[in-house]
Amino acid sequence: MRDDDNLIKLCAAEFQAHVTELFDQAEKQAKRALAHGNTNVRAPVTGFWYDSWDEQCTERAKRLACNALGAQAWHQNHAPPWAVPLPVSLSELEKESDRSNPRERLRQEFGLSLRFHNWDFTRHPTFPPWVCSVMGGESTPEFIKSDRGLRAEFPPQLLVKLSRFCWLSPEMIARDKALEAFHEKLHSGASHDEARREGRRVYAASLHSAG
Repeated sequence: MRDDDNLIKLCAAEFQAHVTELFDQAEKQAKRALAHGNTNVRAPVTGFWYDSWDEQCTERAKRLACNALGAQAWHQNHAPPWAVPLPVSLSELEKESDRSNPRERLRQEFGLSLRFHNWDFTRHPTFPPWVCSVMGGESTPEFIKSDRGLRAEFPPQLLVKLSRFCWLSPEMIARDKALEAFHEKLHSGASHDEARREGRRVYAASLHSAG
């Protein structure tokens, strides 16, 4: 989609400059701790801890913060007003308050699913098909599934693969199928190497069919 393509460009440019500024400010505020040898700094946006003296660790923290900001903007274009803004910080995602509210719980769980996938909104399903799939899931808590307003807005139907609330990527699904094929082959009396080859074959075939 054109809008999503534009967001990806923004994430690579405007968000990147903003995130760099935020990280500079965070490290300035941590000067006292740094002077005492504590190089860990809490990352802006996401709230993760990172080692400010480790360039690779710092760049990864910045990349995740940029992804999270991009995911927030992307989510706002696809979600109903009650599901905005997308929670991305650890403090937002780990809070226990309002988890008995179906809509607040869905907003938080969607944020957790995106965080699990490092906020890769270029692959993660948007909010509507995700909620429809949650509403149709067997393991979804009853207080969510029985909400009449949600059922009317998001008719229960399995549109995307989920493990409870978390989206299952094609790679995750392929790994599950490969592991199952590996054990089936092994239990049939095949050697360990034969079972591994079967697992790899199933993994490749699953990814090919998903593509």
